[in-house]
Amino acid sequence: MMRSNNPLDTAFVVDRSDRGRLRLTGRDRQSFLQGMVTNDVAALIPGRGCYALMLDATGHVLSDLRVLCAESHLLLDVEPGMAAFVAETLEKYLIMEKCRIADVTAETAQFFVGGAHAPRVLAHLGIAGAEDWTEGQNEPVGTEGGMEALAAATRLVSGFGFDLYVPAEGKPDLFEELRAAGATEITGAALEALRIEAGVPRYGADIDPKVLAPETGQQARAISYRKGCYIGQEIVARIDARGHTNRTLAGFLLDGDALPEPGATVLEAGKEVGRVTSAAVSPTLGRAVALGYLRREHASPGTEVVVAGRPAAVAALPFAAAGG
Repeated sequence: MMRSNNPLDTAFVVDRSDRGRLRLTGRDRQSFLQGMVTNDVAALIPGRGCYALMLDATGHVLSDLRVLCAESHLLLDVEPGMAAFVAETLEKYLIMEKCRIADVTAETAQFFVGGAHAPRVLAHLGIAGAEDWTEGQNEPVGTEGGMEALAAATRLVSGFGFDLYVPAEGKPDLFEELRAAGATEITGAALEALRIEAGVPRYGADIDPKVLAPETGQQARAISYRKGCYIGQEIVARIDARGHTNRTLAGFLLDGDALPEPGATVLEAGKEVGRVTSAAVSPTLGRAVALGYLRREHASPGTEVVVAGRPAAVAALPFAAAGG
């Protein structure tokens, strides 16, 4: 039998310790963060989590973050280089709340484990039933070296995906345990291709401060329309009442092997209707795909467009589910 070259068919591991991590403690940590981000943090109980966006007053995205609720703290997982900015932004709004914000990036490490066999890897670490976890669900796990790690379900690739957090001194031991459990190391670039294939936007590539929260296509997982006020909420609610934004995140199936650069224009009938934000060769489809933003009236799947001078077609996300 020929062995698959698609990491999604196996179990793989990627070192993501370069991401930023903040720990929030204090009795008001959830109520305080509730007023700062788009999702319903106040509803979280230990072992649960959510994906959220931090906005400015005009509804534009300043950062995205994964919020994990543990017994004694909230763990915020942000893009590389964003921890200090997020911490400083939160600190500006702290007045009387009992909440301490600590940047624990340097003292912690992080691995992503994904693929069809990823739940087996977690089972090797003593976590059963991870295949049924929802995004943000998390559980502490003891490693063979005696250190406690935190495992959490992460929506990043098609199928199973989990982030594991461990004290920095436990990083080598955890990596060896993951390899012993059958996880094969892949590069960050390979993970990026899987992310794009899954249609998951990344802050710093597909999302930036010029993007309105509802334009990201992440409303169902990132925005609660029933929670109370937060910074930027008025604009988000106004857009929801109007029914849509003028542009939206979209996928593109590209002709040829060359990948368009970020910012490449998207044309329809000679008119510029959007731009590309990230591109990769899809491991599942074996062809070039891209994410970007389109004027909504041009975003129907199957619409023929021109991306960076080459024929392309708008595709539903995720790409693999769209069947090419």
